[in-house]
Amino acid sequence: MLVILFVMFYSISLGPVPWILVGEILPAKGVSMSVTAEWISSSIVAIGYLHVANAIGRHNTFYIFSCINLAVNQFYRAAE
Repeated sequence: MLVILFVMFYSISLGPVPWILVGEILPAKGVSMSVTAEWISSSIVAIGYLHVANAIGRHNTFYIFSCINLAVNQFYRAAE
């Protein structure tokens, strides 16, 4: 259940930003830089998950990741 919650909040917050918005705004070089940043940030989440999950537990890790994504989502909605 927590995996579904995390994926849901990630999909409506930071997940699609480099793929949708940047392609409309930046030239090809900017798109490649944003896609690289998205891959790096996804890698950090994937690698960091194991360390955080071992330290504070799986359930708390998903709560933290979901809260971060919810906060970022609210920030981007307020900016628009």
